[in-house]
Amino acid sequence: MEYIKKILNSMEKFVYENLDEFLNERFVEDPEVDGSYEENFPEDEEESEEIEDEIEDEEIEESPEEETEEESEEATSNKKGFHENIEDSTLENEDFRRVLYTGENLQLVVMTLQEGEEVGEEIHENDQFFRFEEGEGICIINDNEYEVEDGSGVIVPAGSKHNIINIGEGPLKLYTLYSPPHHKDGVKYASKEEAEESSEEFDGETTE
Repeated sequence: MEYIKKILNSMEKFVYENLDEFLNERFVEDPEVDGSYEENFPEDEEESEEIEDEIEDEEIEESPEEETEEESEEATSNKKGFHENIEDSTLENEDFRRVLYTGENLQLVVMTLQEGEEVGEEIHENDQFFRFEEGEGICIINDNEYEVEDGSGVIVPAGSKHNIINIGEGPLKLYTLYSPPHHKDGVKYASKEEAEESSEEFDGETTE
């Protein structure tokens, strides 16, 4: 029994000593109010700033991932696109103008110019591409003239006045890509006269 009392006395002494030390560290006397104490939280400023920086970094890293996922969902498309032998399509075409494919931002057209015929002067707000598959002609870009034939490719810079003229003895056949779409999807004109008489314009309807 005496042995147990000694153990309890030792434990009681240990508790009081440590409790006193804890209270001295945890609480400090408030000089403005006699007999009162305020809680003292020792804080490592550098450690606190590091924690705040880590939180901000995590928020910054998470935001782009969320935006990327949203953008990815918006970019998802089930459209099949356009695919065919464009050289064959161009050579087989007998129409002055035929629209093969219309996207939201781009249009693909095949054309056939008869002897001495020309497209007419045009200006597009974006770059335009021409590829020639048959015949002989001249491509005029501003004050520059280029002879074109089977295999020739031409890019007309945005805002440039240009024209295509057939100078050969047979038809001049070509296809062109330009942006934005200018004609209704699928429209075709057998002759230049028919095209000039029409007032049709792109109505916003795409191929798919």
